[in-house]
Amino acid sequence: MSKKTIIAIIRIAISAAIITYIFTAVIKPAEMWNQVKQADMGLAWKVFLLAFIPMFLCSIRWLFLIRALDLHVSLWEVFRLNYIGVFFNNFMIGATGGDIIKAVVVAKITEKKVPAIVSIFVDRVMGLVALALIGAFAVLYYYDSPELFYPRMIILGILAGGLVFVFVYFSRAIRESGIMKFVLSKLPLQGVFREIDETLVLYKQRKIYVLMSLVVSIIVHCGWILVIIGFGKCFGENRMTVLHYFAYVPIALMANALPISLGGIGVGEYAYITLFAMAGVPESISGAMGIAARISAILWTLPGGIFFALGTEKIKIREKSGMEMNEAVNEE
Repeated sequence: MSKKTIIAIIRIAISAAIITYIFTAVIKPAEMWNQVKQADMGLAWKVFLLAFIPMFLCSIRWLFLIRALDLHVSLWEVFRLNYIGVFFNNFMIGATGGDIIKAVVVAKITEKKVPAIVSIFVDRVMGLVALALIGAFAVLYYYDSPELFYPRMIILGILAGGLVFVFVYFSRAIRESGIMKFVLSKLPLQGVFREIDETLVLYKQRKIYVLMSLVVSIIVHCGWILVIIGFGKCFGENRMTVLHYFAYVPIALMANALPISLGGIGVGEYAYITLFAMAGVPESISGAMGIAARISAILWTLPGGIFFALGTEKIKIREKSGMEMNEAVNEE
């Protein structure tokens, strides 16, 4: 048995263990089933339809990052590629494992392999930054709230760490001192790492595209938070304010992305239960909300499997021609 197979089995076992724990030690299945039976199913269907919007906007977020690198691809093609990634998120480690599959697919359809793949991971970073910014606004608004102490420390810690990394990595003093060149010269695959560095520097120069991507990312996550609020209303949740959702949901989504279980299953649900309990939400309701959100996400990502089965051979991510680049400059 290969090492990858063993790791996959371990991840599946972890998912199963977390789900078993939730339904044996945290939630009473009968109570949650009562919540489901009493749910407003008409509203639930509307919330389910709403869930498509943030998922679609993720493609636009990535498109801005691709265009920043002078690469050309249509929105429809980006939508197909992005959906392949989110489809495989359901089966990979953590809720972001599908990025690996997307990177493999993208590498096969472009000559600019490294920049295109870097755009995928920068897209993921934009999502994390947006979550941290949204959460920071909420926890700082409720600065004196004791139940938000740990969420506040987590979110502000992520933002502080990100700012330190950006400051150090792009510091002109460090780059002019030759430290960056020295570090790159000691790494294996120097050509690849040098191209990664050049791509990141290009993003620094194309700030408008990065900013637009970040704005879309904030809209994406605000949309998903509204989905969670909607499911809360479906199950009769009225204890949490809107700002509570904006403080707790970003942390739950970050936890869901951790490479612990298969597709983040179990981890995300447990995060919702634990965090919402701080606001006095019963486990049966928060558990039902988390599972409803999970099912919605899985159902909306199923088209990605169809796109993958149909193949991506006709999709091409190519470098813009000189005329196209001049037109882009004139538009700016």
